Amino acid sequence: RFFLAQNLNSMQSSLRSAMNGGAFARLLSRVMDIVLILIVAFLIALKFRVYFTVKLILIVVSAIYLLRNLLSRETRARAGCLNLLDLAVSLVVLSEAVNYLLSTYQPNSLPGFGEILFMFLFYWLLRFNFTREYQRVAIFIFLTVVGGFIAGVAFWSFPGLYQHLRELGFYDITNFRNHIYVFNPVGLSIGEWSTVLLLLLPFPLILIVKYRAHRYVTWPLMVVVAAILLTMVLTFIRGVYIAAAVFVVLGSVLFWIYRVFPPRKIVTFNLAIILLLLIGIVPVWRPTLVTLSLFKTSSQVRSFATRQQVWKESLRMFRDYPLTGVGAGNFTMKYVGYRTSEDEAAFALRPFNVFVHILVERGLVGLLAYGFLFFSFIFVSYKKLKRFRGDVYRQSIVLLFVTAVVSVIVRDLSESSIFINYALGTVLWFIFANVAADETEVSV
Repeated sequence: RFFLAQNLNSMQSSLRSAMNGGAFARLLSRVMDIVLILIVAFLIALKFRVYFTVKLILIVVSAIYLLRNLLSRETRARAGCLNLLDLAVSLVVLSEAVNYLLSTYQPNSLPGFGEILFMFLFYWLLRFNFTREYQRVAIFIFLTVVGGFIAGVAFWSFPGLYQHLRELGFYDITNFRNHIYVFNPVGLSIGEWSTVLLLLLPFPLILIVKYRAHRYVTWPLMVVVAAILLTMVLTFIRGVYIAAAVFVVLGSVLFWIYRVFPPRKIVTFNLAIILLLLIGIVPVWRPTLVTLSLFKTSSQVRSFATRQQVWKESLRMFRDYPLTGVGAGNFTMKYVGYRTSEDEAAFALRPFNVFVHILVERGLVGLLAYGFLFFSFIFVSYKKLKRFRGDVYRQSIVLLFVTAVVSVIVRDLSESSIFINYALGTVLWFIFANVAADETEVSV
């Protein structure tokens, strides 16, 4: 009896210490999950402003969470559940490494290679650690606030610019797009910067679906959606208008095909957003109609003709470097030797088409890698939609992400913002990581 009592006491003390240790581990894990929300928001915010390099910060954070992943049985189990999108991301980084090594001028290619390594670390940090529902909702709210803030800045500063141009005797603001700096916090042109608005659209829409039973939440979110769309209108860029129309039409069609919502609800929601948008357009309806005319003004015709010339000369460059291209960041330097004597063609700093951009700077190897990335994104999204059948919220997330990515590609048929706008790239890879995550990882 004495020995039995001693053994029982020993076992009880061991169990108590184990339970206390387990409780501490769970508390530490929860704290790290919450801290990760702040870290991800911080990294995205810095990419929107690019105050200073964040690569060192990400490396340190990734090392800390890698140690946590190695010690976590749950994360080790998830490591065996990789999918096609994970493979595609790795192949893109491998192709970028080859591109850097074979670049015609490596110093120009180094920043792009460093950025893709940042995205790679960012992807895997989210892939294995951003697995809680409250984490994702927190970032969805953060990006919704970012979209609303950008729209607010646009509405605040645009009247001053418009009034200044009128005082100088100019009444058609569409001829002065490059002077609209409200979307230009990092020195990019308005065409490159405004593309990020397409990737900010899904987040307030996701929150509308999540909180659709609460009107006091959905109506302010609808105002944010209309504000982001109105901000796109204020760019007076045809490509942005077309991409926004693709977003609305494609999103509506996908929601109808997958029967996420009845057709009547989809139409009613679209009409409500369009009504809010039309109210906001009233003060700028003339330049908006000029932009919608697409090829009516001489500047619009000249702009498209210049792009055609740049595409033709860029393809000549691709024929000289077909396999791996001239190297990331080398287009501007190499283009000088391929341009014609026309003055307008001399100022092309980018190919104005995402596919031509990939072919020229990354060659066929890069085109295959990035083509496989977007194919994998669509494929994994399709598989998840089938598994999420009946789950309105999760299906909506996937559908809106697919819609946004397709809209960005449509936008970049006449631009090259994906490889230039780091804020756009960060949000894009955030979307990839969220789609790649398995549904069993999400804590309902």
